[in-house]
Amino acid sequence: MTKVDKTKRSLYLLLGVLIVATVVLVLGLQGTYSYLTKKQQIVDRMKQDATMSAAILQKNIVTLIEAYAINEYSKLVTTEVKLREHFAIIIKDNNMGTIVGEEVFTSGAIRDPSGTVIEFDANNPVHHRWLQNNLYQNEVPVISTSGTPLGSITIYMDDITIKQKLKDILLQSISGTLFISLLLIVLLIVAIQRIIVRPLAKIAFIIEQSGRDGIPTTNIPDSPYGEISILTDTMNDMRLRLGKSRKELQSANNQLEERVNTRTQELLEANQLLQKSEEKFRFVSENLQEGLWTTDSEDRMTFCNKRMEEISGVTREDVIGLSIMEDFPEETTQHFLPFYLKAKQQLKPISYETNVVTPGKEKTVQAGWLIPKINNGKYDGIVCTIDDISERIKSEQEIRLLSKAVEQSPVSIIITDADAKIEYVNSAFEKVTGYGLEEVVGKNPRLLKSGNTPSGIYKELWQTITQGKTKDCELQNRKKNGEIFWENAHFSSVKNSKGIITHYLALKEDITDRKIQEEKILHQAHFDALTDLPNRFLSLDRLSQLLIETERNKKHVAVLFIDLDDFKKVNDSLGHDVGDNLLIKTAGRLSSVIRSGDTVGRLGGDEFIVLLSGLDKASDAQPIAENLLEKFREPFIIDNRELIITASIGISIFPEDGTDASELLRNADSAMYHSKDLGRNAYSYFTDAMNQNISRRLSLEEQLIGALDRNEFSVFYQPKIDMATSQIMGAEALLRWSNPALGDIPPDEFIPIAEQSEVIISLGEYVLKEALEKTAQWQKQYLPEFQIAVNVSPRQFRDLGFVSFIAAAISDAGIRGDHLELEITEGVLMGSYCYIDDALDEINNLHVSIAMDDFGTGYSSLSYLRSYPFNVLKIDRSFVNDISVDIADRELTNAAIAMAHGLNLKVVAEGIETEEQLAILQNLNCDYGQGYLFSKPISAEKFTELMKVRESNP
Repeated sequence: MTKVDKTKRSLYLLLGVLIVATVVLVLGLQGTYSYLTKKQQIVDRMKQDATMSAAILQKNIVTLIEAYAINEYSKLVTTEVKLREHFAIIIKDNNMGTIVGEEVFTSGAIRDPSGTVIEFDANNPVHHRWLQNNLYQNEVPVISTSGTPLGSITIYMDDITIKQKLKDILLQSISGTLFISLLLIVLLIVAIQRIIVRPLAKIAFIIEQSGRDGIPTTNIPDSPYGEISILTDTMNDMRLRLGKSRKELQSANNQLEERVNTRTQELLEANQLLQKSEEKFRFVSENLQEGLWTTDSEDRMTFCNKRMEEISGVTREDVIGLSIMEDFPEETTQHFLPFYLKAKQQLKPISYETNVVTPGKEKTVQAGWLIPKINNGKYDGIVCTIDDISERIKSEQEIRLLSKAVEQSPVSIIITDADAKIEYVNSAFEKVTGYGLEEVVGKNPRLLKSGNTPSGIYKELWQTITQGKTKDCELQNRKKNGEIFWENAHFSSVKNSKGIITHYLALKEDITDRKIQEEKILHQAHFDALTDLPNRFLSLDRLSQLLIETERNKKHVAVLFIDLDDFKKVNDSLGHDVGDNLLIKTAGRLSSVIRSGDTVGRLGGDEFIVLLSGLDKASDAQPIAENLLEKFREPFIIDNRELIITASIGISIFPEDGTDASELLRNADSAMYHSKDLGRNAYSYFTDAMNQNISRRLSLEEQLIGALDRNEFSVFYQPKIDMATSQIMGAEALLRWSNPALGDIPPDEFIPIAEQSEVIISLGEYVLKEALEKTAQWQKQYLPEFQIAVNVSPRQFRDLGFVSFIAAAISDAGIRGDHLELEITEGVLMGSYCYIDDALDEINNLHVSIAMDDFGTGYSSLSYLRSYPFNVLKIDRSFVNDISVDIADRELTNAAIAMAHGLNLKVVAEGIETEEQLAILQNLNCDYGQGYLFSKPISAEKFTELMKVRESNP
């Protein structure tokens, strides 16, 4: 096959591929458009059929579902599937579901893969997979005429029908397109062959017959078509010009080839001589240990060896041909150039040492020589050798620096020989130990041993460093003056080049101050800062250790939980300084009673713990508990004041009352509270019943939080009677608490808990505000001079806004100040604080009455009555209870009334329960009374009814 035939074949093949690709593209676009259009039309029609079927079924199936006619609506569904060519119709029947015990009953009709309509089986997973492959589904609810949901109708359709209908359309489109494409192919082939292929084939044939030089030997025949004709004319013109140029070029090439051959032979001979000389020079220069470089007569660098590249940090390609005088940076040549110029001027070798700046760093180098070259008596450049001595200088500097660092280091340094004899110590060692260098050279470092460091540490240290390893440890050593000090030491061995240990090195830091601080911090973490007793953490840790030991020796351990009685009153009345002194003296007394080996600790506040170990039986703790209580019978002398304070003790025994420290402490705490319930100044062993009391207290504390916000509190009122008229003249407001979980809680149970927190302030404000509002109401409706009495806690007096709140509450209620009476106990006054005095004066300025409550139960009430602006004195119920049977109580009551009247005070007797008590108090000229004889505390509503009765029976 000729090149022309191949050209024709390739051209026809290319044209055929283009035509086929065009036809395929047109066919694909047309078929796709037709397919999508028809498919959408069919899908839309099927969706319309689904909507129509849903509407028909929705209308007709309601009655059938309500009538439980499954067969009837199943026929209706099957007919609709066949009629509308649906894939499936599924009915969900709520009514039938109820009958068969299911949430919903599912039935319907579906087409199998062959297109046959069959009954849908809800329990057949294959049917469910068919449904998952559906093309479209339409679900509508079925609702009864009354609006009750009866179920749903879901219509499914697939693409089987669509594919069948589109298949015919697609075949018609393909056949028509193929016919048109074949016709176009025939026409295009005929046209291309006549216009393009035949003329190009003639051109290709002539070019194929070209000579060896590639130029055609004959002209290309002309063509009747425009572009092909221009192409043939141009190619013929080019053929003539190329032939002429070819002849001229051949002649010039022959001449040049002769000249090149002659010159090449000359250069080969010279190059061989030069190459031998250069090889010798390079062998010598490249193997020199010094850097070597040369310049020419114009001071341009002509050569540098490999060592020169290493020293300077540049490559020979970067510097060859550069001028030393002009092209090198000044910072590189400033130290070197004077020596270079001197050698050039004197024309004799000189040596030098200078700094040379190289890329990235500065080096100190030493040039062996700067040797001028003389050629026919004239200067012809310089040969220079360079040796890098920067590492040697750096090592010398490092040695000097290291020597200074070792000598000036704050760390003690000891260097010994292989036999552990001291060769060197620095000044820090001399300063720390007091030993001079001349005193320790040749001696063993053991001269510092104090005897406090375990010998095992020294043994392990020596074994480690003799094996070539390092060792860190802390040592307690002795100075020359005998003073003990701590050191943190690092020991290591020094080996020679053969790996043999020649010396030992010790780096040691004096950590005495740090050790002292650590011991101080450790003491602070485990001991109480005020009493220096073991704190809660250390006490419980010691208790845990005692329990482990006691389990082994089958003994008993006693835990004594000690709480000071009424210690809060000391802080509130006498101040925290007095309280702290009392705690310190208490710690001393407790420590003086216990046995050697037992522990006294402070848990916090006024709570202490005593741990007794090695007991044979539980009763062995009793004598110690009694001795502890005996110690509190002696007065405490603080600031020239005698204070008598008692303690309550709870005792738990291991293993009977608990198996771990927390449980024993908790049970001892329960026993301590039981001692307080017994009247304090007592001790109690733990019992199971005590846990219930503690649980009760914890429940009260938990429920008390937020109780006021939950409206669990209410104010009750107990009438106060004028003894002369037997009429109600006022009332005392009393707080009551009813909790959904705990029921009714008496005041003497929750008030002490409230007083230990801020809750008492909000409770006091609540009682005062409620009482004043009711007072204003009762004054307006029944008794204009009605007076209300409200109890005040000592904690409220520490509230800076207390008096302001009283004034605002009186103003808001619209009553006079003298209609309010505040009842306080002597506990408020015991501290003689100025802020309490100021508060009482401000309350008095509001014309509010102040009553001394619980008179006779304290020990210094008489002085208070003289020093503070009291208006009323209340005799405690403990005197009134026995006034009719105990002459002493009667006389004391008589004396109190007489004394109060002498101080111009009104007297109120509490707890009147019998007519006999009332008669005696009237004979003693008591002013007012209250008690169950008249009325127990009642709610505001019942008190209003009581006031109505009083108004109707004056």
